[in-house]
Amino acid sequence: MTKVQVLRVLVLPVMLYGCETWTLSNDLRRRLDPFCTVSFRKILWHRWFDFVLLMESRMRHMTCIVMELQLRHYGLMARFSEGDLVTKAVKALFAYLKSVSASKAKLLEEHQVISLIITLWKIPPNEQSIKIHLPHTIHTGSTEVCLFTRDEPDMSAEKTEAFYKKLLADKNIHCVSEVISYKALKKEYKPFEAKRRLLSNFDLFLADARIYRLLPTQIGKHFYKSKKVPISVNLKPAVLENEINKVMKMTVLTVTNRGCCCNVKVAHSRMTIEQVVENICVVVGVIAAKLYKKATNIKVIHLKSSSSIALPIYTSPLHHLDDLDSELLKERNKRKKGGKAKKTAETLAMKDEEPIPELIPLDTSNGKSEWTSETEQQETPRGPAKKSPRSDPKIKGKTPLAKKARLTSNSALNSPKTPRRAEVMTSLKETKNPKTPTQEAKPTTELGKPKRGAPAGTNVTASAKKAPKTPKRKVQELVVPQTC
Repeated sequence: MTKVQVLRVLVLPVMLYGCETWTLSNDLRRRLDPFCTVSFRKILWHRWFDFVLLMESRMRHMTCIVMELQLRHYGLMARFSEGDLVTKAVKALFAYLKSVSASKAKLLEEHQVISLIITLWKIPPNEQSIKIHLPHTIHTGSTEVCLFTRDEPDMSAEKTEAFYKKLLADKNIHCVSEVISYKALKKEYKPFEAKRRLLSNFDLFLADARIYRLLPTQIGKHFYKSKKVPISVNLKPAVLENEINKVMKMTVLTVTNRGCCCNVKVAHSRMTIEQVVENICVVVGVIAAKLYKKATNIKVIHLKSSSSIALPIYTSPLHHLDDLDSELLKERNKRKKGGKAKKTAETLAMKDEEPIPELIPLDTSNGKSEWTSETEQQETPRGPAKKSPRSDPKIKGKTPLAKKARLTSNSALNSPKTPRRAEVMTSLKETKNPKTPTQEAKPTTELGKPKRGAPAGTNVTASAKKAPKTPKRKVQELVVPQTC
């Protein structure tokens, strides 16, 4: 049992760290339970064909342990009110950051980003990007901002960058530290190393709305992986100042369809406690309104800095999961009913369509058949039948067909009769196997010895005459008379 205790004390706590925020999907269950059964089977020397249950070895399934820890965490969170819990978590986080900064003497005071970790019940089917406007900006004076602009007509890349820098200075905007034109982006930052260097040098990227659709092919995939996607900005002089201020007070939540957790920045360590609480309340309200399946899909919300542990500030009631399952089931039933209704409507439409008329051959006076439909045949009136020229006895023998018939009949009378098929077959057989004359006795040699093939007991004399030779076969040529 010492090995079992080692497994419980050293292995399971490391593996189940943070399991209160897990979403137990079918894939995760298939991974956890086999790991538990295989490890206990190896420790206790049980084989699979022994059919020993986990209950007999006083062990439980890993999914049951995870669900128990999640329920315990939910009971702890349900005892606190929502407003008090947020403020308590923020105060605890700031106390931790102060203790860390006091223990580590730093030459430059660095601020830490405070973010929310949101865990969902159901993974959304599509990716989603939610823009949230904050009451207090999360960017400090040391934030490096890069702006991508379009190429102005009749200007080089250097003149374009100088033009937009002067425009920003006239509008009293000093937060933008670098301006890069689209032409310079294509030429100077084409290599992979240059793109990585550009990504690491700046904290925020802005882009002119007129070239925003052209950027994905130029900046590469690493901007999207690090969640530093450029934000579209209208650079018209009339609205430039308002646009830049809105973007500086905005944060973006990126929800993917590859997992159940997402992260959003809400504050930094140089802000006051009241400002952080206000930003958190605004962010949670917008996410609950714009997220897939709204607020019922949010399972747990944690508050975390870059170097601290995650502090829980919200836990969803358990009946939200049942509500989500019932909604998804209703949607599936609606889709099925919609598909059935479509099929029935198509079949009814096919039945209501007019039947395609069938074509019927119609005899004409020229001897050719014309194809007409049943409806046309019923509608067209028929007059008195006309006599064809063939039925007239006066011109019956003067037609070209009648002349040709007379010529063929005369040639047939003058030509010899054609043999029948039976006569031809018998003549062919006779030519293949002609009858040879029978031999009464086989010839002998001069010494009295019988020739090969002579029957036994024949008298052989020296003066015996040679047997007459058989006549050569004459192949009869079959003459088939030709007819017209």
